[in-house]
Amino acid sequence: MGKCQAGVQTCRDGKFGACEMSVLPSDESCSNEGVDDDCNGARDDVRDRNVACMAPGAQGACSTGTWLCVAGSSQLQCVGAKPAAEQCNGRDDDCNGKVDDGFDLQTDALHCGSCTTACGSGTLCCAGKCTQVSDAGVCPAPNTCPKCAAGEQCCDGQCINTHGTDINHCGGCKTVCSSGMRPACCAGQCVDFSADTTCGRCDNACGLLSLGGLACRCSTLNGELQCVGVAVGGLLQLCL
Repeated sequence: MGKCQAGVQTCRDGKFGACEMSVLPSDESCSNEGVDDDCNGARDDVRDRNVACMAPGAQGACSTGTWLCVAGSSQLQCVGAKPAAEQCNGRDDDCNGKVDDGFDLQTDALHCGSCTTACGSGTLCCAGKCTQVSDAGVCPAPNTCPKCAAGEQCCDGQCINTHGTDINHCGGCKTVCSSGMRPACCAGQCVDFSADTTCGRCDNACGLLSLGGLACRCSTLNGELQCVGVAVGGLLQLCL
């Protein structure tokens, strides 16, 4: 079987001599390609051949190699994978030491924030997030990522502080305050200026009467919303 073959013993003077012309099994070797060196019926079945290994000196995906027979060597060699075109997959496919190079997760609409996040129609990838874009106008120009100051949002083509007092963009673009008798916006929250907690302005919460300790109420006094109360005798009294 394999390269092995039986030998011949010659009988001389009533005794058999040494076995001649025999070929015995030997360790399977890469240097004899196509030969069954160990005579087990399988050619080139070098131990650990085609087993995964770590290729020395290689980077990225190329560092994962395979033990193979290489011309000119009787021993298995760890052969690394060949560089491939870089893909956005968290690996260094082209083996240049950089993972996912060429993919900008901050601006790439096909890989926005992560390799597996693609922005839909009518959106752009802005600072790693899929952002809705209006064709009517976007800060600073149509079909571009918004470039507003910190705390501002691009609303209808204008940079708006949505955490301020804009009643039409309160807490977010196009969030309109409409509830209450005097709807308003305070620090990005819709409020009612006729309420006791925000009487006439954002920072005016009605307290207690200066006399008597009774609660005040937000009412119109001299044409303005003020915190007032009714004292003994029906007299209006300013609140604390």
